[in-house]
Amino acid sequence: MKAIPRVSVRGSRQATQWLAALLLSTSFGYWEPALAAEDEGTPAVLKLHEASFVYRTSVAVLSCGEIRGRVASVLRALGAREDLQVRVSGCDTIVTPIDRDAWPDASDPYGRPTDPWNRPSDPFDHGAGDWGTSSERLRRRGMGPRQSAHVHIRAMMPVEMTPQVEAELKKDKSRRELISRVNPSAGMEEPAVFPAEWRRVELSRATIDLDPEECELMDQMSRSLLKDVGIRTVRRPTCARDRISSIPPKLTVEALLPKLPDVPRLSPAGGEEGTSQEADTTRKAESD
Repeated sequence: MKAIPRVSVRGSRQATQWLAALLLSTSFGYWEPALAAEDEGTPAVLKLHEASFVYRTSVAVLSCGEIRGRVASVLRALGAREDLQVRVSGCDTIVTPIDRDAWPDASDPYGRPTDPWNRPSDPFDHGAGDWGTSSERLRRRGMGPRQSAHVHIRAMMPVEMTPQVEAELKKDKSRRELISRVNPSAGMEEPAVFPAEWRRVELSRATIDLDPEECELMDQMSRSLLKDVGIRTVRRPTCARDRISSIPPKLTVEALLPKLPDVPRLSPAGGEEGTSQEADTTRKAESD
């Protein structure tokens, strides 16, 4: 994680902003503001997003629970509301590799003959028989685990309040009101406008505890799911295609997140807001 600059206890408004960033780092990871500190922010609302993608791998096979938990943690770090839903299916449809030295039996997934007497007449013909031809053995040698897990998400995430979004919200108002009356816990009430800003977020071992085997998942999410929910990818992780690396992945993105508030600092003398530089100048003038 990038080191946080040292500031004095009597520091300026910058110190309070760093403190606010540190308190929110567990939710949003390491970030850098994309807007100036004096900017009022971009008007934003929470909007429902539904998106799907297929996680395909022949290296890092993950359970449905592992995929579901990681996708949820990434989306929450990028501004999704806590009630997001993640559905995962097809995690266990795996073609497992075979032992090249195992004998064939009825459970052989490659359908080789199980009759022990079904052998070639030529005892010196080693290219066929129970172990198949040499080309078949070569083909089987390349087989390995395969996984195609289908992931579907439903999440409320921040979007800029553009005229198009405002028109969509007005058009959908009656449906939201009906859902809220039938199911008040659905969270479909009138959306509130709030100030937001684009921030650079680093998703890594240090911020959300990523493991090395999650590299392919993060890479594939950045190419499909994150793009569909309005997240801008800055830098993708580099994943080994034939093995699991020992280095945890690191994905850098830009996300629209609620603007951090400016916390005022009260001066010891008059209780007014000020900076450490102003206070030092005042003390110097008084001493002169």
